[in-house]
Amino acid sequence: MSTSPAPEPRTAPEPPADDPVDLLLRFARRTGVRLEAARRLTEEDREILEETARRLTPEAAGVVAAVTDVRKEDLFPRLAALPERDRGSCVPYLERFLRLLRDDWDATSIRYERHRQILRLAGVACEPTPAAAVRWIISDELWWASTEPRDTDRLLQVLADRPARWRADLVARVVERCDRTTESFWYPLVRGLLLMSDLPPPEHDAFVQAWMRDLTHPHWHPAGGRHRTSSRPDTLLDRLRDDPFRDTLLPRIFRGGTVAQLAERGAGGEDADRWPRALAALAAEGRLDRAFLIDTALACLLRGGRPSDLTACFEVFTSLDPTDDECGERVPVLLRLLSETPSAVAEHVQRRLRALDDAGRLTAEQFADASRSVLFRPQKKLLRAQLSWLDRSARRDASRAGVVVSAVTGLFGHEDVTLQERAWQVAARHLPHAPEEVRAGLAAASAALHPGLRDRAAGLLGTAPSAAAEPADLLPPVAVPAPLAPPPATPAEVAEEVGAVVQRTRGGWAAVRAVDVPTFERALDGLVRHAHRDLDGLVAALEPVARACPWDLSWRSREPWEREWRPGDLRYVLAHLLGEEDPGVLWAWREQWLPGRAPSRFSRVIRARLHEVAQRLATDPPPFLLATPTAVDGRIDPAELVARIAAYEDAGVSPGEVDLSQALLRVDAAACPDEVLDRAGKLAGSAGRRLAAWLAAGGLPEPVERAPWDGPGGDGTPAGALLVASGAVAPPGALHEVFGALLEGGGVDDRDLCRHLPDPHWLAMLPVSRRLLALRLQRAYVDAADGGASGTVRLLPVLAEAGGGAGTALHMGVACALGVAEAEDRPAAVDALLALAARGDLDAALLGRCLGEAVRVGAVVPTRLAAALRDAAAGGAYGTVWSVLEAVLPGLLRCCDGPAPRGLADLVAVAAECAGRCGARGEIPEVTQVAARKGRTRLVREARALRDALAAG
Repeated sequence: MSTSPAPEPRTAPEPPADDPVDLLLRFARRTGVRLEAARRLTEEDREILEETARRLTPEAAGVVAAVTDVRKEDLFPRLAALPERDRGSCVPYLERFLRLLRDDWDATSIRYERHRQILRLAGVACEPTPAAAVRWIISDELWWASTEPRDTDRLLQVLADRPARWRADLVARVVERCDRTTESFWYPLVRGLLLMSDLPPPEHDAFVQAWMRDLTHPHWHPAGGRHRTSSRPDTLLDRLRDDPFRDTLLPRIFRGGTVAQLAERGAGGEDADRWPRALAALAAEGRLDRAFLIDTALACLLRGGRPSDLTACFEVFTSLDPTDDECGERVPVLLRLLSETPSAVAEHVQRRLRALDDAGRLTAEQFADASRSVLFRPQKKLLRAQLSWLDRSARRDASRAGVVVSAVTGLFGHEDVTLQERAWQVAARHLPHAPEEVRAGLAAASAALHPGLRDRAAGLLGTAPSAAAEPADLLPPVAVPAPLAPPPATPAEVAEEVGAVVQRTRGGWAAVRAVDVPTFERALDGLVRHAHRDLDGLVAALEPVARACPWDLSWRSREPWEREWRPGDLRYVLAHLLGEEDPGVLWAWREQWLPGRAPSRFSRVIRARLHEVAQRLATDPPPFLLATPTAVDGRIDPAELVARIAAYEDAGVSPGEVDLSQALLRVDAAACPDEVLDRAGKLAGSAGRRLAAWLAAGGLPEPVERAPWDGPGGDGTPAGALLVASGAVAPPGALHEVFGALLEGGGVDDRDLCRHLPDPHWLAMLPVSRRLLALRLQRAYVDAADGGASGTVRLLPVLAEAGGGAGTALHMGVACALGVAEAEDRPAAVDALLALAARGDLDAALLGRCLGEAVRVGAVVPTRLAAALRDAAAGGAYGTVWSVLEAVLPGLLRCCDGPAPRGLADLVAVAAECAGRCGARGEIPEVTQVAARKGRTRLVREARALRDALAAG
């Protein structure tokens, strides 16, 4: 049997040199590990390249292979040799590479970035239409892939054979969609296309900004960080002289966001590399219209904007150094700038106008307009310069005396006594030349002067001293808490309110304040009431709420404040009521993410309430809750609570222990009349007897406080030295154990450090125990004065209006809040101060001691304190503010033998104003001692004004 010869082994034909698969294989043999580490897409690359070898022409397949090989030096020759008809066939494969890179976020090597670069270049070159090419230029996946200048130059060579209309369309589309993130690629490309096609530059602000940045930093990419290979001139001025877009784009640099680029500096010389100096030089050479630059800079200043933009426009104006003739033509504009621009601009304009006035080029009306504009500004330097100008002008021309005297009376009520005195001196000097009607107006305006100057004015004018005392304080009316609205009437209303509470508090800690105390309490009480009346109807109404807010703990963010409660925890009660899968203990789940960080004692109380309500609803719903407030601040009327407990006894229902304890802490026992106390004594049940004993004892006793100056305390920090220690509070009856932490004594517990805003629901927990609340919340207010979280003092007025005694902790909180760093928070401190005064609860001597201690440790700066007290006095509370300053000033003045604390003179100035307004009399030895010093420092002058005010009359 013959055997056939064995077949000869088949050998694969040698692939052509440009075979894309061979390119990949050769590249993998050369840098295989690096390729896999950079992109980990070798198999996908092989699949793409094998497909291109079958379906594309050799030239097009070579382009895709060069992209895979990440070799730009091979890409551009292949793009140049690729026929126009074959370019579009490469795009689907480039898009596949882009999708692969989009999913591979772990690759961060240099080669990975270079692959994005080469994809962008190939995509722009191969897309057949401008609309399609734009997406490779402005791409979310490719924006961080910086491109080298020589790559852009090569791409421009490839695009040179595109029709001029195609290139113009691409420029328009790119500029329309451009942004700063991709500027390092699109601006050089667009600039090159414009020059190549002889097209005018676009008017888009983004292009103008990129053009300005490119001129400012010529050796760097506009938004990248790699050096450009450029031999452009060294200075901005030289580059502007040679730039082809100069004449078209320079008129547009004062528009919108482009103004900010004027402030950028180049790396060259001090003057020639700055835009204002360069523009002024071009105007001097006649290459720019000087009048246009002046008018445009002034218009930009009048338009307003960011301080940096205004500074750049102002520097353009000053670099041009307008002549008196040029300024004289623009006096109306300059007068507007006096009142509507930053102080530096106003000072320069003031000097220009004064020079015009000295040359006799301002009319009397323009002179008066300038004075009115300046004298209402707060900057004292401007005011002093304007007083000097007024005095000089009246000395030169006596006919202006009436205008001058009338103008300076605007400073008679200024907070700075020195300015008052200078204004009065100018008025007195030129009064003999003023008309009679001006003299009468001066007599009326002199009532605003401080007492010493007021007497001098009366002597000069020959009138009786003006009585400026206003002994009666204008204080706000005592706020009476509004009654709580009735509970929801139907299950549908309950579902609506519960759904609103849960939805509003799913957005984080800031959303907690979207639900106030009345809204939360009515929703919780409505659940209980209607679960007792019509459980099936309530469940049916609540099912849509449950579907909209499913019981899925993953919807809660795991932020540090999640250890605290939020009103949205009402969903926990809803889960029990609807019989959903056992929700467990919500807060236990939440706290496992923050081990060792226990929630505040306030949150534990509210959670205990919710847990008790949830358990009762699942078994035996009570007819209503005892602890639901009758007023919006959280307090309960004693008669209403007696009636509620009587209804419980009639129905044979036992109250929940947490609910009863919270009701006792909320009842206003101090407002309990005798007949209500008698009705409480007739209650037979255990809860009724506890209520009767509570009311008879007058409610929760006040805690005993130990002020910082009475013994060691604090936590070692400057602000911690202001903390008030306290003893334990013994309630007149048993309370649930969860309330024990609220009543314990000792120092301040870090669990109550609310690093964000204090929760208004905490204040509603003890609405008639203001002193105890202040002790528990004092850390928030003390920390706020020492630079803590902004906004922590905004609930201080609510605390000041609560019931109970106003002790040391509350006064210390007000003291710290008056000096808080954030100016927008100080009005809350002023409101709290005035609320205490209106209720007769303000201890001015105690507040003065607290302020002195806060200033001593550095937690309160006198400058901020003076600003807050001035605001309080401006509302008419001169007597209240004076009583506080009378207590705090002696201690501060005794400690200023050396340099006075910053802002102490401001405090003394406020005191002088208040003393004169409220008719205070007497002597403060420390004030007299400072007033007797030699010299004319501001503190000495203000002390003399206060001394004179106290001695007047």
